[in-house]
Amino acid sequence: MFTEPDVGITATITFAEVEDKTEVKIHQVGVPERFLGPEAEAGFAAMFDKLEALLDRWTEG
Repeated sequence: MFTEPDVGITATITFAEVEDKTEVKIHQVGVPERFLGPEAEAGFAAMFDKLEALLDRWTEG
């Protein structure tokens, strides 16, 4: 669990092994209204797309 000091969002991130993959769950509280729109959701999804691409590169070699 960590709190982003400038905005005040507290996030808990858990990892669990599910078959041959890793499940990631993120629970956030204290999220300001400006971070709840579709643009913020798209940015969050893009972050995970980039993380997936990075992890794929790491596991290929």
